[in-house]
Amino acid sequence: MMEGNVAHVISIDDMEAHVFRALLRFIYTDSLPVMKKGEEDITFQNLLFAADRYNIERLKLICEEKLCEYVGVGTVAAMLVLADQLGCDGLKKACFNFLKLQQT
Repeated sequence: MMEGNVAHVISIDDMEAHVFRALLRFIYTDSLPVMKKGEEDITFQNLLFAADRYNIERLKLICEEKLCEYVGVGTVAAMLVLADQLGCDGLKKACFNFLKLQQT
């Protein structure tokens, strides 16, 4: 927007630019961007936070479902905290199931 010679800028300080682009892409196209291998889990975690913050339930459910695929030895603790913090029962259940399998 330009009024005269003054540009108005809206700053989004609570998320990285690529996460904001992915959020906007989902809002406008109902699809997720292609993600780099090895970065999917972090991107889905960040998108989950954004979806929760802006109350985009469909995106939140999609991210939660995708994150269930990344529950592992190195991620289970962080995923469990994330699930508890954001009220993601499906992700929490996946974490507990993983931990249960590790006990046997």
